[in-house]
Amino acid sequence: MAKRGSGQWSRWEFSAVAAVVVVTAVVIFLYRGGGQPSSSHPHAAAVTTTTAVKNPGSPGLVAPSTTTTDPPPAPPPAGSTTTTTSKKTATAVKTSALALTLPTAVKSTTTTTKSTTTTTTSKPKSPTTPTITWATPTPITIGTALSGTQLDAKASVPGTFDYNPPAGTVLNTSQTLSVTFTPTDTADYKTATDSVKIVVNAKLVPTVTWAKPAAITYGTALSATQLDATASVPGTFVYTPAAGSVPKAGTDTLSVTFTPTDTSNYNPATGTTTLTVNQVKPTVTWAAPAAIAAGTALSGTQLDAAATGVGGAALAGTFVYTPGAGTTLGAGTTTTLSVTFTPTDGTDYTTATATTTLTVNAKTTPTITWDKPADITYGTALSGTQLDAKASVAGTLTYNPPSGTVLGAGNQTLSVTFTPTDTAAYNDAAGTTTLTVDQAKSTVTWATPAPVVAGTLLTGAQLDATASVLGTFAYTPGLGFVTTTGTDILSVTFTPASPDYTTVTTTVDLTVTAPPPPPTTTTTT
Repeated sequence: MAKRGSGQWSRWEFSAVAAVVVVTAVVIFLYRGGGQPSSSHPHAAAVTTTTAVKNPGSPGLVAPSTTTTDPPPAPPPAGSTTTTTSKKTATAVKTSALALTLPTAVKSTTTTTKSTTTTTTSKPKSPTTPTITWATPTPITIGTALSGTQLDAKASVPGTFDYNPPAGTVLNTSQTLSVTFTPTDTADYKTATDSVKIVVNAKLVPTVTWAKPAAITYGTALSATQLDATASVPGTFVYTPAAGSVPKAGTDTLSVTFTPTDTSNYNPATGTTTLTVNQVKPTVTWAAPAAIAAGTALSGTQLDAAATGVGGAALAGTFVYTPGAGTTLGAGTTTTLSVTFTPTDGTDYTTATATTTLTVNAKTTPTITWDKPADITYGTALSGTQLDAKASVAGTLTYNPPSGTVLGAGNQTLSVTFTPTDTAAYNDAAGTTTLTVDQAKSTVTWATPAPVVAGTLLTGAQLDATASVLGTFAYTPGLGFVTTTGTDILSVTFTPASPDYTTVTTTVDLTVTAPPPPPTTTTTT
């Protein structure tokens, strides 16, 4: 209320009233478990708010308004609920409308409401036991490993199962299966167990029937003719040795392993039988040898029989010939040769024999082959390059002229006499050939003569050519020729003294200068 006069209040003016009410909202704090107030909680400390209120009648003058919220109580226990109501402070400000030019006093009125807290505490919950459902498994056969088909328990809540015996175990008798279930939520649920009975049945053994096969010969591959076992139930047969195998000669044991299709009720079974494998006779081949000369000893050239076995493969073994290697047969005869072959593999093969015939000719003359040698130049000595005759049989070659001889230029005849090593079967032989020996080239050396003055007669000073061998020189122009001014061409023909060298012609230039003028004579009067 504003008063008129000297500092007294006279009456209230309601035309310019400014009222400010600051209300702090009610905050409900819900706690689920313990904890202390912190900066992350809105109730961490008391809050004080100051609001400036402007007097509409007196610009520039304000009245402060303050709201205070008490800090919250201590945190409630777990499971309780707490409701907190803050204080509410209202401030009313009245201002006289007449005091537009004078300072205006502001009077505040404050009303305070205290907070009330209600706390409720709940009792902890006890863990419960989950429900396990596990149907009795279908009976299995001995040898069946435990799997998810038998170990298929289920629980009413999430968790893990621990089976005993575990998956993969092979049971031989009926027994009890057990399981321990551990829930994921161990705070609310307990561990639980359960068990079931499983029946394990015994398997039957099928009957395998296999008659003894008929005898075969070594080299015959096994097939369904021999591998023909049967069984009392469906299934597959695995034979040892397998189809396609070639058993050794003798009495062989064949075996089979039978695997039933229904492995749940039947075990595998085995069976055996015996097979007689007879030996086979090798094949011996021996072509008739080429006729030989009288006095030729038998060797591998004639005694060359071969043996093969099953499939035409070469067969190892020993050959015994009659007559044997090294024997010399009579000339002009035809002899029968025989062989007995004993194979190294005496188990699968028997011995074998064969024969052939050999003709022995009378004494013959060897054939000499000697091609004409390439031309050579005079001075080249004979060597194996020219003396290279060949004979059809072994022996010695004697040449005329012999190796190392230097033949003269021209066509020369070379000859050879052949003496065979086997003189009982072969005669001596001879042969010839021709060799062309070319002339060797002569070399002429002639240096260019020194210049001469016209009128100089040619002498040995200018006509001084030399040659690499003996011979004669014919110059053109010859000795005594009178030279004239200019360049003269001098020529020489060299004829060697030996016919083994060629004639050579060569030239040189001779410079002829003009004679000096005669001296001049001066007459004095």
